[in-house]
Amino acid sequence: MLTILLASMLMLAFSVQSIEKRGIISNVADGLADFGGEFGGFKAQSGSVDWWPMFQHDLRHLGYSTSKAPKTNETLWTYTAGGPSACASPTVAEGRVYFGSDDNKVYCLNASSGAFIWSYTTANLVRSAPAIADGRVYTGCYNGRIYCLNATTGALIWITGYLSNYFPGSPVVNDDRVYIGGVDNWKFFCLNATTGATLWTYNTNGGVYVCSPAVADGFVYFADGGGHKVYCLNSTTGTFKWSYTLGNGGSTSAPAVVNGTVYLGSFDNRVIALNASTGVLIWSYTTGEGVVASSPAVVDGKLYIGCNDDKVYCLNSTSGSFIWSYKTGNDVYSSPAVADGKVYITSGDNYFYCLNATSGALIWSYTGAFAGVSNSPAIANGIVYVCTYKTALPSKLIAFGSHDVAVTNATPSTTEPYPRQTVDITVVAKNDGTFNETFDVSTYYDSTLIGTQTVTDLPPEEEKTLVFSWNTTDIAGGYYTISANASIVPGETDIADNTFTDGTVKLTSPLKIMEVIPTNRTGYPKNTFQVGTMAFFKVTVNSTDLIPQNTLITINLYDNASITIGIASFQGPILPGISTIIFGIPITTTATIGTATIYANCYTDWPSQGGFPHCPEKSATLEITGP
Repeated sequence: MLTILLASMLMLAFSVQSIEKRGIISNVADGLADFGGEFGGFKAQSGSVDWWPMFQHDLRHLGYSTSKAPKTNETLWTYTAGGPSACASPTVAEGRVYFGSDDNKVYCLNASSGAFIWSYTTANLVRSAPAIADGRVYTGCYNGRIYCLNATTGALIWITGYLSNYFPGSPVVNDDRVYIGGVDNWKFFCLNATTGATLWTYNTNGGVYVCSPAVADGFVYFADGGGHKVYCLNSTTGTFKWSYTLGNGGSTSAPAVVNGTVYLGSFDNRVIALNASTGVLIWSYTTGEGVVASSPAVVDGKLYIGCNDDKVYCLNSTSGSFIWSYKTGNDVYSSPAVADGKVYITSGDNYFYCLNATSGALIWSYTGAFAGVSNSPAIANGIVYVCTYKTALPSKLIAFGSHDVAVTNATPSTTEPYPRQTVDITVVAKNDGTFNETFDVSTYYDSTLIGTQTVTDLPPEEEKTLVFSWNTTDIAGGYYTISANASIVPGETDIADNTFTDGTVKLTSPLKIMEVIPTNRTGYPKNTFQVGTMAFFKVTVNSTDLIPQNTLITINLYDNASITIGIASFQGPILPGISTIIFGIPITTTATIGTATIYANCYTDWPSQGGFPHCPEKSATLEITGP
């Protein structure tokens, strides 16, 4: 909003008048447009949404999305599942969010609104994050079987026979193969993604527990919890490539594979980096007391991971050197999700945290039932999704995101416009939310509309500069407020910054009274007049306009007692340049002897007819003497 000032000088001679609303990649490997480099990122193809179709986003488990991400803890919606306790890490693809729950169901919701689409009932708990590929949903179940569902309808496509006691870990799908580890029989499985048939198995030294495998460059990487090893197998044949023996414990951490390095946490309080080709240790970092059950996210040369010493760590992914840590109030089993310069992670202290990825500073937190949560948030299309966990309480999926537009500036082309001049008002609109937005921006003087323009599909964090032309012809004098306002978009709650105001502009006229002086009849200066004689006054006017201006010029003479002696006026066109007008006013015999004052004003018309001053009034003094 911008305040415009039109100077209005009044001459002394005149009397002026349901859901709590508040948000398939067919093959993730084929969906990569640009992977790797020092950035270590996963970039979606131009013009497409970077979905989160499996645990930790992609086959390499980077835990990173190119999506924008919310900078506030504003919730878009919350969905309550049917059963108590926990739900699994959510995954997101093609506008739908999928998750399993302790009520034995797999859910599919609209990712933007949280509206229910379908659910499928299994025979036991579902704490395996679904993997979405080729229009199908793949998930493990605590009944020891793997399910494949139609991603659109939820219809069962196939179910395996009994493979393991239960499957808490999350599958990955690549090249028509499903990879997942079993628990009690110490086996790692590769299944045919189309039929569910077992293609090969590999016997480990312990159960693979909740670890989700990573697939990169023709190999599959995973850790076992009981055998204390990290494995690398040929992803096609299951042939052993190498293994690395962990220290005093195993691992439930899902490996991340970036630039030829395998990263994961272990039960012996370490974060380790292994050569992806040989399994040789590159570096290890020892945390405080507590296991590192969290899975790492690796982004732009940095590794982020939680630990049971209540901290979230950021390490240099090349050297393992410490960058920062953030202390929460309890164990951090959860795995971080990173996007838009922010790290999202839950803690056993019942808080969901958003941290600055560079400094570790807290951006925001959200309190909820997150105690014991070991799953990972998911980020897609500007929304962060996270599941709750609380014994005996219903599990919930919460979506965070914001619709927020603003006007950040409004600047006039001149700070001293005059009537009839066109003033360009430059307005800057910004999308402060996490979704592309279409909205109107309008400017006004007082309550009168200057103009409206539509901003279409503005991406998050981007600005749009608009120019409005304000024609000041026939605008009366006075004080005016110029405002720039962005219309409220659906779901927007922060509307304080939708209107902008800053600065003043003085609307000036091309006409200006240069001086008024007492004179004789011919315009020669004279300063003393007797009562009963005629006094003359010369008014000099300057017009900077290119055409004649219809003008009213008035003078008002007051005596030493501030009583009006007389008024004179001229009304007509004033030509461009310097003009002089000589007025005469008789000095009455009743005028008070002494110093008198003459006031000169220049108007567009008589104030009683709606006229307004072209400029401030001018005055001069003279002496009135007796006869």
